[in-house]
Parts: sequence; C-alpha cells; structure tokens
Amino acid sequence: MKSYLLLAVMLFASTLRAQQRPLTVEVCRKEAKDLSVEVHQPKASEESYFIWSFRAEEMSKCQDIDPVISGNLPSVQRGILYIGLENVARVAMIEKLNNFIHRHGLQKQFVNDDDSGIQ
Repeated sequence: MKSYLLLAVMLFASTLRAQQRPLTVEVCRKEAKDLSVEVHQPKASEESYFIWSFRAEEMSKCQDIDPVISGNLPSVQRGILYIGLENVARVAMIEKLNNFIHRHGLQKQFVNDDDSGIQ
C-alpha cells in the first residue's frame, strides 16, 4: 500500500513539475546537461518507470523546441544529445518492463500472446 502511495505522489509531483515549468531552449539545455550527468550515476537505474517516461518525453519535446540548425556544429551536437538521452530513457523503461515480466514469470504468456498476434 505504501509503495502505491509513493508511486502516486511521485507521478503527481513529476506532472506538477512539468506543468509549472514550460520548456524553453534554456530549460531544455539545462535539463539535458543535468540528465547527461545523472544517467552515469550508479543510482540512475533505480528511478521509476514514470520518471524515465517523463524524461524521454521531455527530451523528445526539446528536439522541437531547440531544433538542429544545418551547418551549426553546436546545434547538431545538442540535437544528438537530446536524441541520445531520449533513447537512454526509453531503454531504461524497457529494462523496467523486462524485469517486471521476468519477476512475475510472465515470459511464456508474453511469447504466447505475441506469437498469436495479440496486441
């Protein structure tokens, strides 16, 4: 029960954080810089699925907010950073889902559903 409450609070807090702080070029650059440092920390893998999802979406949006300018090397590098960080977050989400499937012994059910075309 406590874990569900904590999860709900974390999800609510991340939603409020996203609503309170509109994404701008400056915010995107700061978030990307902070996240690029954070993903190399040992505790990064302990973040929740919802936190990784929020980060992936944020980095995806930043690609539109801070677009790549043709011929501008720093701009291209930032674009690559946003894409890379989005992918890191999405891989972390996949790892969380994979761990859940294995922890609950759902591999056979997943394979059977996938083989039968169940979406």
